[in-house]
Amino acid sequence: MVRPLPEPERVPAAGAGRKKPDTVVAFDDRMALFLDVDGTLLDIAIAPDAVVVPPELPGHLRRVATRLGGALALVSGRAIAALDRLFPALGCAMAGQHGAEMRSAEGCEGFMTGAIALPPAVVAAVEGLSKRYPGVVIEPKGVTMAAHFRLEPDHGPALAAALAAILEESHAPLELIPGKFVFEIAPKAVSKGRAIEHFMRQPPFAFRRPVFIGDDVTDEDGFAAVARMGGLAIRVGEGGTGNYDHRVESAAWVRGWLRVAANSGVSAHDHGSV
Repeated sequence: MVRPLPEPERVPAAGAGRKKPDTVVAFDDRMALFLDVDGTLLDIAIAPDAVVVPPELPGHLRRVATRLGGALALVSGRAIAALDRLFPALGCAMAGQHGAEMRSAEGCEGFMTGAIALPPAVVAAVEGLSKRYPGVVIEPKGVTMAAHFRLEPDHGPALAAALAAILEESHAPLELIPGKFVFEIAPKAVSKGRAIEHFMRQPPFAFRRPVFIGDDVTDEDGFAAVARMGGLAIRVGEGGTGNYDHRVESAAWVRGWLRVAANSGVSAHDHGSV
């Protein structure tokens, strides 16, 4: 199964007429906050291992998590082990590999039902594509894997076709998810939306209003999940289907919003734009 490629941005019905990014988004101590990482918390880099974590960001995240009573989770395509390397001793809940692996706010870890390891034949075939398409970076993660083509954008269409053929030949319950200069392979049974729903059934997230901030096609399931639960979806940057409540400019904007929330006992909304 291959998800459709991203469409041009459409303004959501709930915010008809909104053409510019929002400059103010309210922070509420009663929310449950879910954050994508690459492109949302961190600026996208030329390769996954080239991202830079601003030195003040982990402290801001810890203070915001405390302010929310622990109801903050990173929801990422990266593996939890990779998130731990980026954010050592962060101490918050995490969903890795698009929700395939989970860590609760108390530190309990496990895999989502249906999160099976990728067949070795699929892994080998995908890794072989880096020779056929120079500049493509293959990122194995365990339950999922990614093919990054930011260094060679022209490889995109041919790479997508090659990956789709590998999945079709495997007959495995996997799907191909297009993102920003990346294609992700993941089990059909997992998604960021399902991870958020799982967290929302548990303390400290339960009975709060879910808010998910993301930037890519892989975050659409999360946007849909929080919408079903009466929450807010916040898109970072351009693109996407328009199924969100707010749009903000950049990862730098998100970091500034978190900084204000971390350093204030009142709503970040009261501080205007950040």
